[in-house]
Amino acid sequence: MSERHEIAADVAEKLFEAELAIDQALSKTAELASLLPRARLRARLAACVGQPAFDGAAGAINSLSEARRSIVVTHEELAAAHRRIGLGRFASGPGLEKPEDGIPAKTGFQAVEGGKAA
Repeated sequence: MSERHEIAADVAEKLFEAELAIDQALSKTAELASLLPRARLRARLAACVGQPAFDGAAGAINSLSEARRSIVVTHEELAAAHRRIGLGRFASGPGLEKPEDGIPAKTGFQAVEGGKAA
């Protein structure tokens, strides 16, 4: 493996770690935001109780969404730079193969609508 390929692999590893961290933070924060209104209802509290906390969680989701958008742009720019410097197609990451056309392979799952396969 050339030094450039090693450097690209190091960058890709950190990129994938950053993408995963943002997705995990977004998911956990969304779970929290989803729990807050249910917790208020279960505790039989007035709607105004905890509203600032819910606003904070919703704001965090918005910020994490912006972070995710930015890391996607970073990924696209790094992929373009990778091609420009002549390293070709590069697939490495958490066990995922990058498809040639950018469209993931079918997983075997089917979309369902109203309880029936679409």
